[in-house]
This record gives sequence, structure tokens and C-alpha cells, in this order.
Amino acid sequence: MAKVSSSRINTMLNKLSKLNDERKGELGEQIVFEVLKRYKKTAGESVLINTLAYPYCKGAAGNVKLKDNKFITISDSDTQDEVDVVLITEFRIFLIEVKAYRYSIKFTDTWTYRSKGPVEKSIPLQAEKHARHFYYNFYDVIPDGKEDYIIPIIVIADKSDIDDERDPKWKRYIPVTNLNMLNKTVSELDKPLEYLLDTKKILSAMRSRNTSIGRILL
Repeated sequence: MAKVSSSRINTMLNKLSKLNDERKGELGEQIVFEVLKRYKKTAGESVLINTLAYPYCKGAAGNVKLKDNKFITISDSDTQDEVDVVLITEFRIFLIEVKAYRYSIKFTDTWTYRSKGPVEKSIPLQAEKHARHFYYNFYDVIPDGKEDYIIPIIVIADKSDIDDERDPKWKRYIPVTNLNMLNKTVSELDKPLEYLLDTKKILSAMRSRNTSIGRILL
């Protein structure tokens, strides 16, 4: 993946390339936030958030993990879900899962793989979970309560080859992209539906409920 042209972002990418621990994840989120600042400038009334946590809803399925070569559902009803980056425009709500992987990664309809084998969590399933629980928390401030306004996206922030073998319908529902293509991907998906989103109303709902909001750009 070529460097994204911006001295600040490229400095962060150079730092990312030298990390090999959990700090990569946080820095990857910051880089995606910086990249999306560019898109926000052209998006009209919008909100950009780095880290949004909200409750899991009772009765809604939790995450799926691979343990001892078995797929198991983990109950998350007593904890919070957390999205890395959220972009709310007048047209759509983008829930962005950031992964700072530095190896080839393959997505299939059932799981996510790297050269060593399957990863602990399927990233598309994780992104779908974020969208589902976000909807349960905030459906009342979305026009007609339609899920179509919510779009989950996966961004691979470090240098990594992406092999997406999923069914086309899943590729459309949860697109996978890298930093260079992120703003183009968002632009292609940021299209109007029947109504405009009330970004202020959605943000007010986030602030007034049992949520935790990190850095925010209005």
C-alpha cells in the first residue's frame, strides 16, 4: 500500500510500521480519523468520532470467536460494544472497524484468515455486530427506523494484501478497503435515501444515553 499523501498522516504511518503490539490498533484508528477529516470537509453537515462505545442490547446475539477450532458465540449482554471510528453525514452513518494488520489477509463468507490460519474473530462478523447493536441503541433517531442508513466498513490501515472472496452481497453490505481507497469508498456509498439524517439529533442521542464518546469533530 502506498503512503497516503499528507505529512502528518505519513509520519503516523511510519510510526505504525515500527510497532508490533496492541498500540498499533489505537494508532491505526487515529490515522483513519485523520484520513476521514478530508472527506468530512466536503460532506456538508457531518460528525466524525474516534471511538464510540454503547451498550449491548439484551437478547441480541454477541460476538463469534474461534476457540479450540470451534466457532462459539460469546454473550456480550453485560458489556459495551465499541466502534473505532464513526462518520455521520446527512445521508449515512458509517461504522468503521479498523485493523492494523501487516500480513496478507483473506475474507470468506464464513471467516477471516491469514497465512498462519484463521484469526480469532471474523472481522466482517465483528463489523456486522457493531452495526446491529448500534441500530438497537439508536433506531429511534433514524428516519423510519431503517437499517439502510447504517453502513459498516472495514479498513486495513497498515500494509497488507487483501483477498476478499466473500459473496458479492456481503462485499456490498460490509465493504473492505485500505487507507488510499477509504475516502473514495465512503464517497461511493454516501448517497441519499428518502430522508436526510438529522446529525445533531443523532449526536444528542449519543450524548444523552449510556455511551462513551472519544475525540469528536463537528
